Amino acid sequence: MWAGLTCPNKKAKNLVQCGYMLRSIRIEIQAGFTGINDIKQHKVLEAKRVFRDNGTRTLAIYFDLCNWQVAFIKLNEIEDDDMNWITRTNLDDGLVWNIDQNFFFWNLTQSSLKFKQLKSIVF
Repeated sequence: MWAGLTCPNKKAKNLVQCGYMLRSIRIEIQAGFTGINDIKQHKVLEAKRVFRDNGTRTLAIYFDLCNWQVAFIKLNEIEDDDMNWITRTNLDDGLVWNIDQNFFFWNLTQSSLKFKQLKSIVF
């Protein structure tokens, strides 16, 4: 048994031999303190480049500390023409992806998410 996963093949030495597909994922952690929740364009472009070059996905975990909520965003899946791209004049590069309220799956005042819930968000 590995991390709660069982394998019918008793001779298996790892999860791959059991038929589990292992995936790499990059985690980007961000926090906001003002109630304005967005991700700078260069973070999304980097995530897309990494995915294109080696297939590694990037998950942003964004903590909105003003409202005690957490968003999970697959950065490499954000479309270039997504309607959430906006310009913020107070930033150097200006273009940011505004995090829609629908991406906030967890409130920090509640119990933590179960692994099954996270798995459905991430993969």
